[in-house]
Amino acid sequence: MANNIRKSVVRAWLPLAVIDIAGEVLGSTRLQKLVFLGSVETHIGEFYSFTTCRHGPYSSELASSMQNYQAFDFVTEVETQLSKPYDVRHDYILTDKGTEQVRELEQHPEIKEMRKKLEKAIDELMDVPLDDLLQYTYEKYLPVELQLDDRIREAKQSGKRMLRNWNQNESDFYPVSWEIQAALEWTIGTLDLIELLSDDLEKQVFIESVSDLLRSARDLHNVLEQYGFEHRTDSMNRVQSSVLSEFREIFQFIQSYLSEREVVKPLSALKMSDITSEEEMEEVRAGLRRLL
Repeated sequence: MANNIRKSVVRAWLPLAVIDIAGEVLGSTRLQKLVFLGSVETHIGEFYSFTTCRHGPYSSELASSMQNYQAFDFVTEVETQLSKPYDVRHDYILTDKGTEQVRELEQHPEIKEMRKKLEKAIDELMDVPLDDLLQYTYEKYLPVELQLDDRIREAKQSGKRMLRNWNQNESDFYPVSWEIQAALEWTIGTLDLIELLSDDLEKQVFIESVSDLLRSARDLHNVLEQYGFEHRTDSMNRVQSSVLSEFREIFQFIQSYLSEREVVKPLSALKMSDITSEEEMEEVRAGLRRLL
């Protein structure tokens, strides 16, 4: 459909049009799915590259575009605090300027034709509960034969490498280092329990979540390396806070996902003696004494 129009033009129009048709999109996860499904189910073309993650197809390009739209004052993002800690929903509405941009782009006959198809798809999808939308997307577009054994082995190896990276800098940045290492060690251990999940879809969601956690830990490590583990600046603290919040959100999702399916107990129900030895606790105490 987009053979006679530049891909970049349709790419600029698509997410804005999705928000325009929906009136308001509640949550970045829903926006990602609506743009993905709006592209593939209408056959207008795939204008963003999507990869698999714990919440289905995800496009970092689309996330970047949304940041640009906010900078251009095309889109307003509203943060809604949900019930769980670190659980913030990002809702999107068009500004008047954004609506004008959509109308201007839709002057092109091909985009006007795409709009008709997109309206039909979004009208059918926008009120579907998010869990049902994710289930539909996974079952229809993500294959279940994802070579889980290979991915589990890869996740374990990546996790161990990441733990070594954090261990090398443990004495330089105690609070974050301890938190990251504890989360990684716990998560790597749960990979051996994947067979307790009931079906391939649940296993797929879990392994994607672990991959997201490892990526987030790597991002945080890179931030600290960039600014220098021995130097603490306001800029570093702001970037670190953003990446650390993402890490915590993913880790909390993994804990909830596994505990709800009775694969593991939630960490809040465990005693310290269940997860660490007295020798390890003494090392923690000694480290705290050095800091004080």
